[in-house]
Amino acid sequence: MHPLRTSLSAKNKGRIVGVCCLGGKVAGPHHTGYCASKFAMNGFFESLRVELLEMKTDVSVTLAYPDFVVTELLERTIEPNGKPLGEVGKRFYTKNMMSPQVCARLILKAAAKRQREMVIPWQGKLGLWLNFLFPHLTDRLIAKVALAHKQRIDSLRAEVGELGLAIYLPWPGNKKIL
Repeated sequence: MHPLRTSLSAKNKGRIVGVCCLGGKVAGPHHTGYCASKFAMNGFFESLRVELLEMKTDVSVTLAYPDFVVTELLERTIEPNGKPLGEVGKRFYTKNMMSPQVCARLILKAAAKRQREMVIPWQGKLGLWLNFLFPHLTDRLIAKVALAHKQRIDSLRAEVGELGLAIYLPWPGNKKIL
């Protein structure tokens, strides 16, 4: 990043966009490594923003925090049994989730306006405020949402015919392993 920072500061203008996710602001269960990498990315770009200000450049840094975007991420997610979610992950996405094209358009708009950060959709903004004001409540809500996601994945797994491959994650009330 140092060569890029030097190049941009020499021109004294430009834009840098870091595409993170809400997991870089509020962590969810069973995604420790993923969330840790997003928190690190968040810290990296926030530090870079201050360095560029210190250098008196006109280089802006925009951090984008989209929620679910329809990509191959869930299809490729490795379960505890060592197998990818595959078709189950593909079916998890709904029509209400953002397409990569819509996400990119919103991020480009934010960068053009030199926004410091952008959170999409509005539920993500609400979640961040709740986490700031009521962190214990937010933890419980995240656990509920995560459980609902897990139940949806289990339901999709049954539809796809992969129920026998399921390893239940350590959720309250789950006892079955394989």
